[in-house]
Amino acid sequence: MAVNDYEQRFALEPELRGGNADLFSLRIGSVSVQGGVQVPISTNGVTVVVGGNNAGKSTLLRQMHASLVDAWGATVLPQPHLLTSQELLLGGTQADAHAWFAADAYASDNGYVRGSVTVTPQEINLAYTFTPRVHLSNFGASLALMPNARTRFEAIRAVPRRPDISLPPNLDLHYFEAETELMRSLNTYTKDIFGTGVTLDWLSGNVILRYGETTVTPDFKDLTPYREDMAKLPPVESQGDGVGSTLGLLVPLIAGRNQISFVDEPEAFLHPPQAFKLGRIVAEITAGRRSQLIVATHDRNFVAGVLSLQSADRTVIRLDRSGDTTTAHRVDPAELAKAWTSPLLRHSSILDGLFHRAVVIAENERDCLFYAAALDEAAPLPDGLLPNDVLFVSAHGKGGATEIASILAAARVPVLAALDIDALKERSTLKTLVEAMGATWTTDIDKDYEKATAEFRRARRPATNGDVQLAVDGVLGEAPDAAYTGATRRAVTRALAADDPWADVKRYGMNGFRADRQAADRLVTALASEGVVLVPVGELEGFAPSLGVKKGPEWLPAALAAGAHKDSDSSAFAAQLAAAVIAREKALL
Repeated sequence: MAVNDYEQRFALEPELRGGNADLFSLRIGSVSVQGGVQVPISTNGVTVVVGGNNAGKSTLLRQMHASLVDAWGATVLPQPHLLTSQELLLGGTQADAHAWFAADAYASDNGYVRGSVTVTPQEINLAYTFTPRVHLSNFGASLALMPNARTRFEAIRAVPRRPDISLPPNLDLHYFEAETELMRSLNTYTKDIFGTGVTLDWLSGNVILRYGETTVTPDFKDLTPYREDMAKLPPVESQGDGVGSTLGLLVPLIAGRNQISFVDEPEAFLHPPQAFKLGRIVAEITAGRRSQLIVATHDRNFVAGVLSLQSADRTVIRLDRSGDTTTAHRVDPAELAKAWTSPLLRHSSILDGLFHRAVVIAENERDCLFYAAALDEAAPLPDGLLPNDVLFVSAHGKGGATEIASILAAARVPVLAALDIDALKERSTLKTLVEAMGATWTTDIDKDYEKATAEFRRARRPATNGDVQLAVDGVLGEAPDAAYTGATRRAVTRALAADDPWADVKRYGMNGFRADRQAADRLVTALASEGVVLVPVGELEGFAPSLGVKKGPEWLPAALAAGAHKDSDSSAFAAQLAAAVIAREKALL
């Protein structure tokens, strides 16, 4: 629409004329959930909402959109009340807003028509003057997109052409017809995700997006070969749900008609590598355009893709629900991005922790599987905790636990560590782990540590070569002509470790503390309340000491087959883990 057309059509006052469309913007600046603090979100980029099952991710998106498009002065939000406040930011002046709508809408006698929504000059005035600025009615509805499963597929369906090519685009595909660069971007992104590009059919009666690329260059003297080649390409809407859902998201984002887009489960129907690529692509799109994207996702691959583009403006909000109360926390995306840049963690399941109620770090995969089985058998658990609410993650040894814990703690995920009891051997390492989880190494813990471990820290006479020789001879001398097997090697190792004061603790668990058992009990209990749960039987194999299978890959299947995860020691340890999860949750509230 020409400048004079809208300025004269609506008889705008002088101060509402001559605006700059590029200065206009509408953004959500921050939100609060159930009375909590205001959480800032990315105003020009991607905000990812994560959390455990039933935390309220989809509900929050719906209520943010509903609040934005609700009638002027409305005070009631949809049930249940999750969103309690939403800060709206308007950029530019009223004159800039008129210029933006005029450049991007059809004009009627009443106002600017975008899609099925008409925005009157009076509503633009209200948007800038009505206080408090919470609900924007048609003004907000014309600028915000919230596609559901049905409308996302509608974005790729054939649409009527504009009756006059000089008229501004009115539908998303019109923009791809008007700007070839947009079509090149869509084609590139589609090939990246699916391996096949797309072509815009500008020969048919409707504007059609087709799946695949033509191999014939159009010759405007004779378009027949090009038309026939184009006709061989199927419409995108005839493809599978993965293609349809993904392009139904990319088309409106690339078209850039919407100031704010809300999308629930953008990764729907995609395989993990495709979900990762989509996350990176939407971060790239929003970084290059003046738009705001807010998504709720259950997919760590999509989150990893968003985080991988460090040049983009990214926000991660984690929702936690305890009983009927939901809290929201802003997560530093740089902390989460460490999981992507770390060679050890990149291919781990650590980001899955964003979608669980709590994460328990164990020393290796066997520990994870056994403890998860024990927790499953211990159900029902307190405070409505379900076994699948807890994710067990391997640290690949005690050394990796601190790095994982620090990342998850930064994301406000309740995180614990389930470690063999000899984790008490190194005070500084254990203290660092406790603090990495956001817990506290208290004065009482330090005092009890001194008392409980004093017997193992006394100076001992260094072993001599003769001591070592006697230990080895004691094992090998029983059958000097026998083959040196793995069992023999383990026996030698045990013999050489006999002088290790912690060997008895790992072998006998809590019964290995003889000098001050009360201090040891207090220490283990206090550490559990701070998130470090020590195996009371010493180590994993202590849960089935008479199994007859030594350490190694054979132990776990044999232990599960024998029902060791259902025994009293295992059940008590599972109950201890569950109680520690609840304690860490409450500590974070």
